[in-house]
Amino acid sequence: MWKYIFFSFIFLAKITLVTAQPVELDKIKVIVNEGIILQSEVNKRLKILKNSIKKDKDTKFHFQKKTSIEQILEELIIETIQQQEAKHIGISISNDYLNDVITNIIKNNRFNINNLTEKDLKEQIQKNLMIKEVRNILIPRRIKILPIELKNLIASLLNEREELAQYKIIHIQLCFNKQLNKEQIQNKAKMLLNQLKKSTQPKSTFYGCSKEPQVIKNNRGWIGIKEMPTIFANQIKQAKINKGTIIGPFQSSIGLHILKIEDIKDPNQVIVTEVNARHILIKPTLISDDDEIKRKLNGFIYKIKTGKANFEKLAREHSQDLNSSANNGELGYQSTESYLPEFQDKIKLLPIGQISKPFKTTHGWHILEILDRRKTDHTELSIKNKAHQILFEHNFNLETQEWLREIYANSFIEIIQDKYEH
Repeated sequence: MWKYIFFSFIFLAKITLVTAQPVELDKIKVIVNEGIILQSEVNKRLKILKNSIKKDKDTKFHFQKKTSIEQILEELIIETIQQQEAKHIGISISNDYLNDVITNIIKNNRFNINNLTEKDLKEQIQKNLMIKEVRNILIPRRIKILPIELKNLIASLLNEREELAQYKIIHIQLCFNKQLNKEQIQNKAKMLLNQLKKSTQPKSTFYGCSKEPQVIKNNRGWIGIKEMPTIFANQIKQAKINKGTIIGPFQSSIGLHILKIEDIKDPNQVIVTEVNARHILIKPTLISDDDEIKRKLNGFIYKIKTGKANFEKLAREHSQDLNSSANNGELGYQSTESYLPEFQDKIKLLPIGQISKPFKTTHGWHILEILDRRKTDHTELSIKNKAHQILFEHNFNLETQEWLREIYANSFIEIIQDKYEH
């Protein structure tokens, strides 16, 4: 019996030896501070790179394995160091947020998912989110925008705006001649200036000239800064121009001039609707539920409509928005975009003078009344914001590169060479 058992064991052992396949163990390729990069990570990146080169028929890139591996190692090291920095300051990406981002990315085809398993995709996107977050936290602290560079860029953007703008100009010209002395011409100019301010339909006119010079081509048409005489362009640049602005009288070699800006076409103009509204806010508590608060606010509406109370007094006494309650509930003139989405919907649709039904936002329950709407030119503010954003993005990129160099230089990095590598 024991012989049977012995030979059976030998037989099974032979089967095992014949059928078992060798499994290559994953190796540590790089040690980065307290972390590691595995050979499998390098192999995955290399495979993706090869496949992308094969698919790109127009590429002139000549694939060299050694150079490609060096580049991949550099990328992985930089990514790992940034991930470590993110963990050091407590950044983490929740699964719910990660899943939402992945769903959105796949839906909009904003990520190359070829050759990536679901697990690899999730890991890569999580890594990218952590890197983005750590940069957004640490890099802005390093950025300093000098007032002089902001001022210069704003001036440059304003100059570009002026060059693109088109003007419809009324021009009054008084020529120097022998019949009228300089003082008489100046008095005539003052009189015409007063007429121009009062006139609703003034026309371009030339006084005391032997021949009407075409100082501005197509007086009743549109003209740009570059197309008009330099002296006019300089006057317009120096003045704060709006529709209806009168400039002058100012002197040239041939006489005195008065300009009236009849209209402006500005492709960069930003006109915003500002709303002045007032509201009463009541916040839910453990004692007061939503239904009770709605009843209370509906009671306020009834009192206002029946004249038993006014909005201002109720706002001062009951509104829990401390910033506006002291001002009779008024929020002041603001663009609709500055409010919460739920608030925006009410502000956009509610007629002036009408009180809304109670509605809920993240702050609590409100009733709202629109006091006024107005159109406001936000062009200069928009240009200032644009200038700041341009400088911020430029400095952000520069500071990111400098930060990467610093954290790389301060990291312990050891690339482990295989004994068979040359």
